[in-house]
Amino acid sequence: LTPIEAMSCGLPVVATQESAVPEICGEAASYADSTGAAIAEAVDRLLLDSAQWAALQGLGLARSRVYAWPTVAEKYAQII
Repeated sequence: LTPIEAMSCGLPVVATQESAVPEICGEAASYADSTGAAIAEAVDRLLLDSAQWAALQGLGLARSRVYAWPTVAEKYAQII
C-alpha cells in the first residue's frame, strides 16, 4: 500500500478518501478530493506548513508500524 510505504519512510501523506485508504491511513494523512487540483492544493498547503508536515510525519511513522511485517506476522501467529 503506497500510503503506508510513504509513511514508513517518514513522508507525510496526502490521500483521497477512495476505497479503503481512510481506513488504512486514519488520521495520519491529509485528505483531498479526488481531483488533480484538490490534491495539488493539499500538497502545496503541506509544503508551506512545516508544523503540519511534522505532525503528519510523526503520525504516519506510528501508523506504518501497525502494518509492519513483524506486527502483521505476530497477529497471524495469534490467529493460527
